[in-house]
Amino acid sequence: MASPQDWPDAELASLVDGMIDGQLDQERYARLEERLRNEPAAADYCAQRILFNSKLAQILGPSRVELVQNRRLLIEGQGSNRRVVIGQSQTTQFGGGGEALLLEGTSPASNTRNPLWGYLSIGIAILLAALVLSFAILRQKESPPPGAPSPQEAGRPSSVLWHRKPKSPADLRYWLQNMSRHGFNLAEMRAATGLETTELESALRQYEITGEELDHRRDQLLVLPYPGGRHPRIGNREKAVNPQRDSKVSVFTPWSREDYVVLDLPEALSSDNYYYYLSHSDLPTIWSLQGVQLPSLEWERLPTGAYRYRRELPNGVSFGVEVTPLADSVRLRLTITNDTAMPIRNLKAQNCVLLGGMTSFSNQTLDNKVFQGSYAACHNEAKDRWVITGWESANRLWGIASAPCLHADPLIPVCQPGETVVLNGWFSFYEGEDITAELARIEALGWKDAP
Repeated sequence: MASPQDWPDAELASLVDGMIDGQLDQERYARLEERLRNEPAAADYCAQRILFNSKLAQILGPSRVELVQNRRLLIEGQGSNRRVVIGQSQTTQFGGGGEALLLEGTSPASNTRNPLWGYLSIGIAILLAALVLSFAILRQKESPPPGAPSPQEAGRPSSVLWHRKPKSPADLRYWLQNMSRHGFNLAEMRAATGLETTELESALRQYEITGEELDHRRDQLLVLPYPGGRHPRIGNREKAVNPQRDSKVSVFTPWSREDYVVLDLPEALSSDNYYYYLSHSDLPTIWSLQGVQLPSLEWERLPTGAYRYRRELPNGVSFGVEVTPLADSVRLRLTITNDTAMPIRNLKAQNCVLLGGMTSFSNQTLDNKVFQGSYAACHNEAKDRWVITGWESANRLWGIASAPCLHADPLIPVCQPGETVVLNGWFSFYEGEDITAELARIEALGWKDAP
């Protein structure tokens, strides 16, 4: 704990300011949550910053705070005696349903309290809705729509959120070929399709599936929709519960038939701390907080070997992704269309490159990763093979060691009503040792300016 004259310490100030400005990734959120739980003074500081910071409006802006049923918010005490309670009462409710949230420090023997704010009036309680929602996100207490499985159930083969049953015999054959090409075993195929083992064994015999049947142009890198059923992370899975296949494709390496990376495009779209889209269910989106579940989508497979999809959000915003494999790279494109009456500002895309399926690239460390310019790259143990990704307007280069994964995340320009914003992305493999020269070569290609 920092001394009084150093309070708040630099880390806490950075974490709280980052939360208010919408700049925290999931790991920093976890660190802030840890400090709020264990340090009463940190929770007091966070509450005061949220209440009195001039950017309070940014936190409330993209969400819809409603007063329904009966709730109460009580913040009383100070230091180790501080108590924050959100629960049922005879006054009002804000945020959403679910169990009461209780953050409580260790109380001394004395029952004497020194209230920080005491019991709050309904008017101040409305302001503190931002605090409620922030704590709810930090604690990852999403209330799923009625009938939806819990996060623990989501990874089981029987989960409706995880598996996708093939829609036709042709669809079944394609996904069996796809999963076989990914090296799936029967348990993983069952998790991906929801079919029983006997059904899968019969279909594999009927269609004589070996994994070699998928046609693709030999002048292109092999790209396939990711089938789900196998978690694309090898670690940090609690931060990616129930990963959806809607936004994921696999790119197979030119040097090994078994090795592939998974591109999650996008993993997330967020603004001012709130998720408009998330490809896994461990954190709430502004739609799930309202009980709205987005429909499942599949990639459209084009005759050229490219893939695309488009998702429409309930508020009139839509986004689309195109993946175009070439002989030595994969060109990526993200589009955002604003069919609302208001400009879209501060929108961030989180595009993830998951390395768990890559031999010699799956070490859970950041030491094998390079971040330079608009690019993030990872090398194998011999440092002679590389995975490279980049995006125009990339303003955040990072990775998660435990996943492991790479990011070169772009900041999306302001999108005016009726406009579409287009962002180009890059992915490639590289065999060689001079990564600086390779990144310079890629930059000189002008891929960021592609029409």
